[in-house]
Amino acid sequence: MEKQMKTDDFIQDWELKIEEKSARHKSGLEIEYVYDNPDGTIYVELKELTEWMKSQLESVRDSKEVRKLANRLVNEFTIIYKEKMTIINK
Repeated sequence: MEKQMKTDDFIQDWELKIEEKSARHKSGLEIEYVYDNPDGTIYVELKELTEWMKSQLESVRDSKEVRKLANRLVNEFTIIYKEKMTIINK
């Protein structure tokens, strides 16, 4: 069984931009909230994704590993957004 992720486990790796509803991970990937989907999930935009992927691939990572990292970062951002940003931005 996979451990439930908690904001405190990873928030130190993020620079939050609460007014812009976005955050930049220490790896350089910036993620921005766009809107709520009808199913309760959120739609996000990955800023400068091509450049971020290129830098990750240059760090001796294969493309599957990079996609997995991007997915994990989107999941982390979603948790941060729901726990830390929605209260402030309402």
